[in-house]
Amino acid sequence: MTDDYPGFDTFWRAWPSHDRKSQKRKCRQRWVKDNLEAIAAQVVARVLHDRECRDWTESDGQYIPAPLVWLNGQKWDDDGEALAWWERRQKHATAPPEPDHRASDDERAEGLRSLRQALGMPVDDDVSPFKMSAG
Repeated sequence: MTDDYPGFDTFWRAWPSHDRKSQKRKCRQRWVKDNLEAIAAQVVARVLHDRECRDWTESDGQYIPAPLVWLNGQKWDDDGEALAWWERRQKHATAPPEPDHRASDDERAEGLRSLRQALGMPVDDDVSPFKMSAG
């Protein structure tokens, strides 16, 4: 039952319609196995970010990967950069950052709070996964 995984439902709706958008059941199994519900905001933020990137928008989406391939490759794991992009976009309607842009801890934390709020997810102050280690 997908009601148990609202983050997955949001992920699936956010994924662009394309002939490679398939294998929903296997994607959900991967979602559950990798406990992605716990970081759903980060995963969805990366999808929203990638939807606007050149690779996904050029040539009628020729380079949009299959969602299962994307999940298997952990393409969502970006140290919170997409969350920071989400926050900037909400404030300034900006394009995705250049690949070498590194967001601050505050940008990532605000992006996480903002996206969780937009998705109706619990918002808390624990943003420790996005704290940079010293040295």
